Amino acid sequence: MWRPLYILTLSTMETPFTIRDQSCPNEACGFYQLKNQGNIVIHGKRPPRIKCTKCGKTWVAYRNEFHYGLRSDNRRIFAALKLLEQGMSVRKIASHVHVSPTTVQRWKSKASV
Repeated sequence: MWRPLYILTLSTMETPFTIRDQSCPNEACGFYQLKNQGNIVIHGKRPPRIKCTKCGKTWVAYRNEFHYGLRSDNRRIFAALKLLEQGMSVRKIASHVHVSPTTVQRWKSKASV
């Protein structure tokens, strides 16, 4: 079903956002950091990419979130962080999500920043 662009939502695991929350990161663009101006469109789906129609700049929709750039699946990262919140040890979490304890520590430090 078709929906207008201004209410189209994308989801990055547990942090959904709307396209209205996006603004152009290009300082040379006339719409730099202006939200809801009609210049932002979806450019790709995996990972969700956004494009400014005025300057042509593209970027990943969740570039400012801590899990951007990590190679592991977001579900695995969020599962590990949820287990950390519940008080499980780093070694047990690493065994549970099939990564090294160092990786869990790195996710923990990136998420707490």
